[in-house]
Order: sequence, then structure tokens, then C-alpha cells
Amino acid sequence: MIQEYEKDIAQRALEKAMKYGCDGCRVTLKKGTENELEVRDGETDRLHHSSGCQLTVDLYADGKYSSVSTNKISDEEISRLIRNGIKNCQCLMADPYRLMPESQLYYKGNDVEMGLYDHNFRAITPEMKLSTALSAIDEMKDPDGNVITASAMVDDYEAHTYIISSNGFEGMESRSSYALSASISVRDEGDSRPEAWWYISSPHWDAMPKKGIGETALRRALRKRGSRKTHSGRYTMIVENMVVSQLLAPMIGAMKGEALQQQSSFLTDKKGEAIASPQLTLTDNPLLTGHPGARCFDAEGIALRPMTVIENGILCNYYISHYIGRKMCAEPTTGATSILLTPQGTESAESMIASCVHGLFVTGFNGGNCNGATGDFSYGIEGFVIENGELTAPFSEMIVTGNMLTLWKNLSKMGNDAPEFMAWSLPTMQFEDVAVS
Repeated sequence: MIQEYEKDIAQRALEKAMKYGCDGCRVTLKKGTENELEVRDGETDRLHHSSGCQLTVDLYADGKYSSVSTNKISDEEISRLIRNGIKNCQCLMADPYRLMPESQLYYKGNDVEMGLYDHNFRAITPEMKLSTALSAIDEMKDPDGNVITASAMVDDYEAHTYIISSNGFEGMESRSSYALSASISVRDEGDSRPEAWWYISSPHWDAMPKKGIGETALRRALRKRGSRKTHSGRYTMIVENMVVSQLLAPMIGAMKGEALQQQSSFLTDKKGEAIASPQLTLTDNPLLTGHPGARCFDAEGIALRPMTVIENGILCNYYISHYIGRKMCAEPTTGATSILLTPQGTESAESMIASCVHGLFVTGFNGGNCNGATGDFSYGIEGFVIENGELTAPFSEMIVTGNMLTLWKNLSKMGNDAPEFMAWSLPTMQFEDVAVS
């Protein structure tokens, strides 16, 4: 946690910046700890621990802006840093749009954790993590001897942030996270070595499932044996919940104010228009307590609120920070995503597959890219061919191509299986008439 003496350091840094000639200043103090423990084939393979503290000072002077940071948290170092930062700031061009937020925009509540900090973080011992990882390894043992190598990792972190500004904001937040992941490769015909992974995460150790991760990874790897290329054509494409965010990411990127301001977004001037199927409604709710990604204020201290991004396929809002909003003469919203949610459908992934006559069930993406200016994309995919409602042969080394606007307008079904442990909580989705080669 941020201690009182650390708050005092940040406050003295703010006072120094104003004393040395700044018109405005914001000081951000971040500290945290990260641990990784990896077990491979039953033996400890890697241990990693890191911790650190960083002080960042945003300087506003004479219509100019500069940001400086240090991990040497001492009054002498901070004084030197701020003096040099102000000198450097004077060498920059004035930016009339780079202003501190108006004080009425700041979050006014108390220090919050949003249910995302485990106060027992320091009590979770390496022995507990090792036991959890070894249990995942045990789940990946195959009596038929198909496993080549199996690894499991437990990683965790805690992060604390304290922000104070010269025009009235003071806020602090803490969060923690634990993740258990498993990866495996198995034998197949010839030189093929199918690989698979699975993971789960939670802000709280006691709430994180400890069983089934290795078993799922093993099952997914074994069912990929015999993978081949399938025929080129146009397919119904069902995309698994764990990877469907890769198709949404280019859409979100095109909604960012930076891309819009630079005229490099395929969603420029699309607000109020249909950019997706009526099946898609997407909201960003940063205030969902206990959900990964929750937060009450952004990096500037501005209070956040729920926002409808897409409603029944219609683009309702862009992601515009206050800085970009000033440059665009546009109403600001927020500059980054928090928790993305969509109303779920009534069908499971299994029932969607069962009702598909001819299609592909995509379980992974392997490289590729999307042109942010046009929306044209090309991605490598892997998964399973669907014939008459059943998963048949696994496939790999296939490419899906098209345009993002066309793809999302061809969204036909939403699943009911959105993972709650992911900030982008998206279910399995079905798209029609997708070109695969």
C-alpha cells in the first residue's frame, strides 16, 4: 500500500514544481510487486520477483508540457528532476491543447479498491503457488504417453497508485491479480507437435479456481492432432470466447481519438451509423466493482462513468481523451477502455456448433494484421471444421480475410459464455459468409 510518508514525498514534489515556476502540476506515484513461478515437466523451471517504485511529474509551464520520472525517490533527486524538466519544457513548442483538466471533472469520492485488491497478497507463499502449479502439471499427464512437454505458471502482482494535482485532485487505488496458466505440446504424426494452453485469473487468490486448467490444456492439445488445411471458401465462422477479442480490437482501435484526429481510422465520421449487426450492443462500464478493469478515475484523475459504445449495431461513442477532444473540438468521453460488456445470447458454443451445417470453429489466431485506415484484415487461424453440427477435423495454416465493417455486419449470433475474469468480457460469436483460404 501507499504509505503516508510516500504521500508526503509526492506532495513535496508538487510543491517544488509550483515553487520552481510551473503553472500546473500533477504527480503520480506508483509502486508494485510482481512474481512468476513456472514449473516444467514437474520441475521448477523459473522463479522471478521484481518490485519497484516510480514517481512521475507532469509539468505545465507557459503553455508548454513535459513529463519526467524517476525511481530514485529522494528529495534531492526529485528537486534535480523537476528543475531539469522545467528547463527542458522551455525548449518545447507551446501546445494550447495540453491543459490540466478542469477541477469539476475530477473524481470526488474516497480512495477505492473496487474489490480488486487482495489484502492477503503478502500471505500467499511460494509453497502455495508451487503446489498449485504442480497440481496443474499432474492434470496434464497422459497415460498413453502423448505429452512431449508440459508447463504451468502462477504469476501475480500488486499495484498501488497515488495521484495528486495542483488544481485539486487527490486519489489512490490498489489492485492485485493472480493467474494460473498451463501450456502443453503433444506427439502427432510426422514432425507435427500440436500445442495448446489455458488459463484463469482473479484479483483474489481464494477466488481463483485451482483445478481443471491443466486438464483443459491437455484436452485441447490432444484434439488438435491430425490437423490439416481445409478447403478455401466462404464459411460460417464461430469464434471462441477466449480469442474473439482479437477481432474486436481493431474496431476499438479505430474508435480511438488519436486515430480519428490523424485521419487514420476506418470509423471516421461513422458516429450514429450502423457499423455492425443489430446483434451487437457494447458498453464500457468502469464502475463494475470486482470485475477486472474496474476503476473510478483515469490517469489524470478524471471521474469515469459507464458509456454505450455500440447499440444494436449503431456506433454511439468514440474513445476521446480530453487532450484529443480539445484538438478535435469534440466532446471528450474517455481515452481508454475499462470493462467491455455485451448482452449475451441464449446459446452455448456447443449449441451454436450443433446448429451449424458447414463452418469453422476458430480457437486461435496466428499472426496477421488489420489496416486501421481501411479496416481490411488478414489473420492466420486454427480450429476445427464443422460439418452437420459436429466438430470434425482440426485445421491450421488457414487465413481469414475481409473488411472489419463487413465482418461485424455479418455477426449473426452471440453466445452465453462471456468469461467474467477478462476485462473484455465477450462471449463466443458467430459470423456468416467469411472468406477463408
